[in-house]
Amino acid sequence: MLYSALNEALTHLRSTDQAATTSASLLLSGIPENLAVGITLIDQPGLSITALAGSIFLANVPEAAGATKVLCQRGYTRRAIWLLWSTIIVLLGAAAVVGFLAFSSTDPFVLGYLRCFTAGAIVASLALDVFPRAFQTNHRLAGIATVLGLLLAVRVHAGVRACCARRRRQQQRPHQD
Repeated sequence: MLYSALNEALTHLRSTDQAATTSASLLLSGIPENLAVGITLIDQPGLSITALAGSIFLANVPEAAGATKVLCQRGYTRRAIWLLWSTIIVLLGAAAVVGFLAFSSTDPFVLGYLRCFTAGAIVASLALDVFPRAFQTNHRLAGIATVLGLLLAVRVHAGVRACCARRRRQQQRPHQD
């Protein structure tokens, strides 16, 4: 709900400076995503973390590229654009570190709720920003692409879990020389 309220406020500002509000939107959606990355770091295999971080990065590249193009067209200097994106990257990286440090000693039961909360924020950002834009671009394929993306994510997750389980079993076997 917090994400939705802040996103609504940004929508009203979008008419004045679309590039700045797009940057703020990326930051707004990126904070829960990166908190989730930090929380995911707790007791998870590195491959899961890499897949999550990579998917978040790839999901944000088109929006960042579009905002950068608008910033260039509006006369922002390369230095100002570089400073803006560097600041966003540092803040989002800090969110991941905070997610890890603040919750690393948290009870696993509470971690489950925290993961659900951050996942809800990510789903809200998708529902409010990504899905409508995808529907505008190609309403016939938006639903199919969403389902295929979800199936791919489930498959990758299952593959990572199976790989990690196999690795654990191999490590538990006694070594024969």
